[in-house]
Amino acid sequence: MNDMTALSMQDLLIDGRRVKPLSGRYFNTVNPATEQVIAQVAEAGVR
Repeated sequence: MNDMTALSMQDLLIDGRRVKPLSGRYFNTVNPATEQVIAQVAEAGVR
């Protein structure tokens, strides 16, 4: 992935459906080989 490519935002997968996190928070996922951010993943919490 280069710097010009939009990051992928991944919502939660609950009961087979994609759901946005209630908190609205996401965290970066990093490729350990390159240390580049490759996606933003929804942060799950207790409801």
